[in-house]
Amino acid sequence: MKSRAFLCVVLLSGCTSINSDRAPELGGALADLGYRPGQNVAAIERLGIRAWQYVDSRHLVISSEYGNYLLRFFSDCMVEPNMREVSLAGSGQLFTRVDPVVLTGESGDRECAVAHMQRLYLSD
Repeated sequence: MKSRAFLCVVLLSGCTSINSDRAPELGGALADLGYRPGQNVAAIERLGIRAWQYVDSRHLVISSEYGNYLLRFFSDCMVEPNMREVSLAGSGQLFTRVDPVVLTGESGDRECAVAHMQRLYLSD
């Protein structure tokens, strides 16, 4: 058994305007999914994660009982729309940018570093 604890997240949910040259495109995707951007966050509670949703090749939304969060990955990690599983690697109660995300898709497992995390709110 691996020494790292993995919390598997299964399902689908949205995005944000972080990168100014992609803001309209990303903001539109976020709105289409029913979200609006909130504040930047340094950590996400691991417990209570219930779903994930593909946004685009560099963004995922993680949904938990504590809220919805946008994860933006560094450019070397390409998110696939047909991923089977998203796992938050590491141990401890909080997931931070130091902890990798493991994406499982048709091309196998890929560890991805998180560049940015942001709280999302449901659109009115």
